[in-house]
Amino acid sequence: MKNQVKGGPYLLLPAVIVVISFLAVAFFINWRLGKSAETIGGTLTAGVQRHKEFFFRSRFNELLDKVELARQTAAQELKNGKEPELFKTILFSDPIINHIWYASEGKGKSQFASLSRKSAADISTINDNKIRDRISEVLTSKDSYSDLVKDNGSVRWIYGVKAVNPRTKAAFFLGFNLDMRELQKYMEEADPEGQAYAFITDEEGVSIFYPDQKLIGKRVLTPKELQFVKSDSGKVNLMDTVESDFLGVRVVRKYSSFAVAEQPWLFIVDTPTLLVDEEINSISKYSALLGLFSLVVILITGAYSQRKWFKEFSMRQSAEDEQQSLLLEKQKLLLMAEKQEKENALLQLDKLKQKINPHFLFNSLGSLSALIGREPETAKTFVMKLSKVYRYVLNEFPDSLSSVQSEIDFAEQYTYLLRVRFGDALKILHTDIDIFHLQGKLPFMAIQTAVENAVKHNVVSKEQPLTISVRSDGDKVLVESDFQPRSTPVDSGGYGLNYIRSIYDHYKIAGFSYKQEGDVFICSFPVIQQSNIQID
Repeated sequence: MKNQVKGGPYLLLPAVIVVISFLAVAFFINWRLGKSAETIGGTLTAGVQRHKEFFFRSRFNELLDKVELARQTAAQELKNGKEPELFKTILFSDPIINHIWYASEGKGKSQFASLSRKSAADISTINDNKIRDRISEVLTSKDSYSDLVKDNGSVRWIYGVKAVNPRTKAAFFLGFNLDMRELQKYMEEADPEGQAYAFITDEEGVSIFYPDQKLIGKRVLTPKELQFVKSDSGKVNLMDTVESDFLGVRVVRKYSSFAVAEQPWLFIVDTPTLLVDEEINSISKYSALLGLFSLVVILITGAYSQRKWFKEFSMRQSAEDEQQSLLLEKQKLLLMAEKQEKENALLQLDKLKQKINPHFLFNSLGSLSALIGREPETAKTFVMKLSKVYRYVLNEFPDSLSSVQSEIDFAEQYTYLLRVRFGDALKILHTDIDIFHLQGKLPFMAIQTAVENAVKHNVVSKEQPLTISVRSDGDKVLVESDFQPRSTPVDSGGYGLNYIRSIYDHYKIAGFSYKQEGDVFICSFPVIQQSNIQID
């Protein structure tokens, strides 16, 4: 008991040193985070301002693109000899545009009209003499027109372009008359960024677009600000901290040029400094809480770290044992899958044998019956060939492979029996096999299957005799037949070709295919050499 009491201070001292060291590190980190927070605040402000500027530029460009599309449509209608009409629909499709105008030249006089929209179903013609008088001065001298007009305490942006009839060279002008108060209302609803506000002025600092509609058309930039902008106009990010007349607080103000339709405007974004201060204070607060929480976690972690290590070690050992068990199980499943694959191939072979036995036998017996009385010698040869065919079919091939030589001999005997039945309608089987291929192997009954399919699915008659050939091509044996399909397709079930494909898949040999090329149908059988056989 005495030793335990004496040892208490020695156990407490390392803990005190750890706590003091951690607090020192925490205060240092908090100080560094404060500095970083100022940088982050500046970055946040710049990001908000860039987003606001991108949104406004995109929206103004959409307006100009809409007018350009209307101009192209009007020019096409003029070219086709029609009176332009579709441009109205195009311009009014933009929710910001509620007032449009158009004018035409012809026969020494100009015609002008202006339309106003209160709703989608309420579009009326109005007399806007102020716009007409301004436009008439530039109808013949410019291809586009942009101007600002003060009207009833607001500012209107008048913009238009010219379309020319290529045949008559007559000009047609069209454009919009945009009330900047309506634009301000639309932007307040559409702009997703609410942490800052933007406004637009002309080069004299008079507001064109402003969140306080009462200040639209009035000077909102001081001479000092205008001098600051003009003196540093070459900078990419021109920023200053000023007092906002709109919010009554200090803001970070970013100035940038905003040239729209050759108008030298200024685009200004204000971000309250309160947002930046809140971000800095928030980061400092949460960093302090995070430090205290981390201290508690470190102290608790030290109490059970060793126990946790032993637990993780045991779990790792268990996971390795389980992984080894899964690996053995996987190998077992692969062996079972391989066995199942081979059994499936043998099952398809049995189906193929069951299919050829009765069907082919009945046809052969019918042919033999006709030969016995008419051609006894041919009948004897027929019986010998038939017996060889069935002896080959009933042989056992454990690996489902047979030599190319045996397959060709079998196919020739099989074809002989077919020729007795079809006569001159079936040509003699032509073979041209590379000597190197003869000792190679093919899936059992591969060539016979291709011959049988050719006879089964094609017209075989004296008028359309069927020719079948077997030849070597590279590392493959090709069975080629005339492609002259029957008028009524025959459903054979696909056992033969499926069986052959399964054999090649079992030995992992690629290249088996069958396809039509022009008037020829080709079955391609890769020759299997002993060195190519791969079985996992």
